[in-house]
Amino acid sequence: TETADLWEALEAESGEPVGEIMDTWIFQGGYPRISVTRSGDDIVLAQEPFRLIGPGEGSWKVPVLYRTASGSAKTLITDTPAVIHDAGSIVVNAGGEGFYRVAYDADLWPAVLDQLSALAPIERFATVSDAVANLLRGDLSGADYLSLVAALGDEDDKDVWSVALSGIAELDRVISSDDRRALQDYVKGLVSPKAGELGWNPADGESDRTKSMRSLLLKALGNLGDDGETIAMARSVYSADGGVEAEVADAALSI
Repeated sequence: TETADLWEALEAESGEPVGEIMDTWIFQGGYPRISVTRSGDDIVLAQEPFRLIGPGEGSWKVPVLYRTASGSAKTLITDTPAVIHDAGSIVVNAGGEGFYRVAYDADLWPAVLDQLSALAPIERFATVSDAVANLLRGDLSGADYLSLVAALGDEDDKDVWSVALSGIAELDRVISSDDRRALQDYVKGLVSPKAGELGWNPADGESDRTKSMRSLLLKALGNLGDDGETIAMARSVYSADGGVEAEVADAALSI
């Protein structure tokens, strides 16, 4: 509903019929990435085709919701970049519903880290998902990605954990054996507090999402973190004679 309202408002303000905006999406493949850069006191939003490997083609008429200290606003990005005047910090894809990637320039990255925990869960998911894509494309360093994930703090959303850990798993695939222990220690420091809070035994009335998050975090501790205590507990659970909750059993088997 929010996205539909945005498109209607943009049609009224820009004079661009919704049908013509939609044509740029229907009659070509792919999707854009919105680059977010600073120019003096302004922030510039521009588009480029997004591909993991090699250059892309095409351009779109992209309805964008964003949020600054002044509140939420909307703009339509075409081949001409949009300029947000006198913006200190910005959240692009406010609400997390936009069908595009976002890439923040290096000098805006500290503000992204500072505001991450204050975003809505779907916005945190979108921000981390974009970071994983930019990491795989080679436009975001592993160190910057790990700094972003570390800023999640006491995350309670299973989907945010899932996408964040997927990026760490990609780094685990390529990291030097000399640095693997450092990555494992990072994972243990990141995941242990929440995994310890949840424990191995589901509480009465616990939701399915919480059970699934427990399994996800235990797998990360045992597999990505190579945590000895978690591995020993997984072996004990695996050898137990029944009575093990399904998600816990799944984690134990994976580890």
